[in-house]
Amino acid sequence: MRAVERERARVERLQADILERQRLRREATLYSDRAERREAERRQREEAERQRLEDERRAREAEAAEDDDQAAIVIPSPRQGNATRTAPAPLEKSDWDRLIDSVIRGAEEPQGISPPVQ
Repeated sequence: MRAVERERARVERLQADILERQRLRREATLYSDRAERREAERRQREEAERQRLEDERRAREAEAAEDDDQAAIVIPSPRQGNATRTAPAPLEKSDWDRLIDSVIRGAEEPQGISPPVQ
C-alpha cells in the first residue's frame, strides 16, 4: 500500500507542477499583451503629439506668410523722435489684376471700329 501512496503523491506533484507552469505561461502572456498594448498606446500618443505640433507649425507658417503679405513699412515720426508708426505697404497689382483692368477699360472705351459694310 505504501507504493501506491507514494505513486499517487508523485502524480499529484507532477499535476501541480503542470498546473503551475500553465498558470505562469498565462501570466507571462497577459503581461506581454499588456506591454504590447501600452507600447501601441504610447506610439499612438506620440503620433498624435507629432501631428498636433506639425499642425501648429503649419498654422504659424500660414500666419507668418499672411503677416508678410500684409507687412507694414516702418516710418519714423519726426515729432516723436525714436518712436515709429506703421503705414500699410503699397499693394502692387499682379499681372492678372492688370489684365482684368485692361479688359474692363477696353470694354468701356468706345472702339473706333465701324460695323462691316454690306
